[in-house]
Amino acid sequence: MLSARRMPPRLGATPQPLTHQRSMQNSSLLMLLRIIHISAGIFWVGGVVVAGLFIMPAARATGASGQQVLMDIMLKRKLATYLPVAAVLTTLAGLTLFWRNESLSGGVWAQSNMGKGMSFGAAAAILAAIAGMAIAAPSAKKLARSAAPGAEPLTPQQLASLQRRAALGSQAAMVLLIVATLAMAVSRYL
Repeated sequence: MLSARRMPPRLGATPQPLTHQRSMQNSSLLMLLRIIHISAGIFWVGGVVVAGLFIMPAARATGASGQQVLMDIMLKRKLATYLPVAAVLTTLAGLTLFWRNESLSGGVWAQSNMGKGMSFGAAAAILAAIAGMAIAAPSAKKLARSAAPGAEPLTPQQLASLQRRAALGSQAAMVLLIVATLAMAVSRYL
């Protein structure tokens, strides 16, 4: 039989015994949050890297036929929907994990090297989400919709402007997500 464990005391708080049942609930929740955070994060980072390095440049280089493929990927196959959903799930699960560590440590965790590394990675990921959802995704959707049958064609200047904006947002998100991934991957060892 497992004995009751005591949590580290928080400033001004009375330590509470941690029962086996409560410990298991916390473990299950922690595992679920980590699975969501890591799995959605893998999809988000991978999708942004593939879009930024391969899909957007190929669509730009192949003109109208590339725009058709972009339309299929973004609208019919819903990549423009799945990436923001993955970003939100990753961010919410990550913020919940962060809050959990902060509350269990009485605020000390964020001052540790690991906490600082995770904070830096979280800030980069949040900025990546903003770049992706506010710059890259709207531009990519407009590009994809312009290739739809019956859509009003874009002028060469409009097309070039949207392509530049989508590429800029996608590249910014990609770089920030790589920084976030690396920061979080090594923060445990700082």
